[in-house]
Order: sequence, then structure tokens, then C-alpha cells
Amino acid sequence: MLLSRPRIHSRSTSRSSIGRFSASFALRPQPERCWKGRRSSWIAHVQGRIEVNPARGIEVSPVKKRKAIALDAAQLHALADAVDPRYRALVLLLGYGGLRIGEACALRVSDVGLDGKVNVDKAVNVVNNRTMAGEPKTDAGRREVFLPEGVRLELTQHVARYCRRDDLGNVDLAGLLFADEEGEWVNRNAFLKYVLKPAAKKVGLDPALRTHDLRHTAASLMGSAGYSLVEAQAELGHTASTMTAHYSHAYDAGRRRKAAELDRVFREAAGDSARSSTGGQAR
Repeated sequence: MLLSRPRIHSRSTSRSSIGRFSASFALRPQPERCWKGRRSSWIAHVQGRIEVNPARGIEVSPVKKRKAIALDAAQLHALADAVDPRYRALVLLLGYGGLRIGEACALRVSDVGLDGKVNVDKAVNVVNNRTMAGEPKTDAGRREVFLPEGVRLELTQHVARYCRRDDLGNVDLAGLLFADEEGEWVNRNAFLKYVLKPAAKKVGLDPALRTHDLRHTAASLMGSAGYSLVEAQAELGHTASTMTAHYSHAYDAGRRRKAAELDRVFREAAGDSARSSTGGQAR
């Protein structure tokens, strides 16, 4: 619970009261953003009423960073099996394709090719509990994602069963790929609370699982499948520095395999060199 807020229109607005208040934000999500917003509000309210800004120099308490969760393939499929069937393909797309939830919810049927290539050029965000269309998070977010054949088939079945059709019974290619029961945008907050969390609990996964952890899952599975960091970066729509900072550990096994292959090349060349220097006889 937050400590009592400093009383703006009283003499109690002191460095100690603000310091205690800011420290309490370490227990809440995005504390720095919340703190900065409230500090600006205080300054705006007390402008002209006090001689010294008591918030100056107050630092926000450090927050323990949440550890990302990456599921293995079996856990991902168990999760997909446990959700409402309407959202099964969405879970698999997030877990194998690595799309952000806002990117996936913005997809239209026409964005998925018959070859399994997904065109990502839009994203939706929740503002005041309303889902609104917008741009991808970064320029790198505009990309083409190549899906495994199994995920493509899941999407094909999803389209046939759940996507909107016109008066002639044909699938509306301009319609949403993923929609809720009313045919509207999937609200990502509701998806997490009412779809993903209950399914995770049902199959015994970490209760702290978030939708974004499916993106971490995709990065990990790509590493296991032999993708290079650069290849996975392109699929995930990340910058190089972010990719390296967050996911390099997931690619260590693949790099070790390639180092072993490089060692084989080294040994073959070293053997050829040794035989050449001894007139065809290996030393």
C-alpha cells in the first residue's frame, strides 16, 4: 500500500514526505513513470506557493527487475490446448512467431500469406481501456515474419472457423484475424486476465506469466532451432543492441554447435597441413 501522499496545499510538503512517498512506488509497476508524473503535478500545483521545490534531488528507489519467463515447446502447446479455442492460434503465433500482442491483434486476414509469411505493419494499444489502432512500437517492428508450417496450418483452421465472412460466405480478407466474441479488437488486458492467466494456472505454469513472455518464448525457441541472433532479430523486430542484451544467452547452444563445426574444419586443415609437411605422413 502507498504511503500517505504529501498534502500539496499545506505546509507538510517537505523533502522527507516526498522521499517517503517516492520510496513507496518501488512496490508498484513502472514506478519511475508514475513518480515523474506526480512530481510534475506537484510542481504545477505549488508553483508560486513555495520558494523551494521540495522534490528536487529526490531519487526513485530502485526496483527489482522481473525475470522473463520462457516456456519450452511442450509447455507452450499445453498452454495453447488450455485456452479458449478461439485464442489457440493466437497463443501459438505469439509463442513461435514472436509478435508483440499489439501487433498480433492488429493483423488482418490478408496479412497472412499462403506461404506462412506474416506482414507486420500495424499495432493496437489500449488507452483508457479502449483498444485503438496505431503504428508498430519501432521502425524495426515493420517486418515480415516467417512461420513454421504447423503454425500456418493452425492459422488456416482459425480463419475457417472464426473469421468474418461476407454475404456470399467468403472470408473477408480485410477482417480482423483475431477478434473477440463480439467481432471487435482483442483487448490485450482482458486477454491476459481472462484467457492466458486461467489457462496457465490450469496447466501448472508460473502464475506470473505475462503475454509478453510468449515473445521471450519465441526468442528462446528460435535459438534452440538454430537461428542466429541476426535472424531472430529480424523475426522479432528488435534492434541489434536490444536483441543482444535480452536474448544472447538463448543462442549460446547454437553458437557452441557452430564452434564445434568450425573446430572440425580446423582439425581437417591442420591434418592436411601436417601430412603435407611430412611428405604425406601424418605426424
